[in-house]
Amino acid sequence: YGDAGVGPVAAIQRGGTGHIMLFERNVWDGISTTRQTTPNDVFILQWNILVDFLIEYPAAATDNLGRVVLVVKGADGKLHINRETSAADVGVFGGWSIIGSP
Repeated sequence: YGDAGVGPVAAIQRGGTGHIMLFERNVWDGISTTRQTTPNDVFILQWNILVDFLIEYPAAATDNLGRVVLVVKGADGKLHINRETSAADVGVFGGWSIIGSP
């Protein structure tokens, strides 16, 4: 399944809930994601597009609050970051910003 992604997939297990989340570079040079429906369960088959302007493979980590943080290099050559809005809201991201921008 997936959005016809290529290359490596970034995987992260959320510290707060235990869900595993996957991120891939999709066929449209963007990032798509899916996650488990509940911890230790099946994955949601429909991937969601997070962004459609990034060109490199995603990297994922968690911050000290348990939120998933996604980083990817954009077509502009800069690093872009997106993080979940809260540790309680699985897969709800706040929006992209450029690392180092005010």
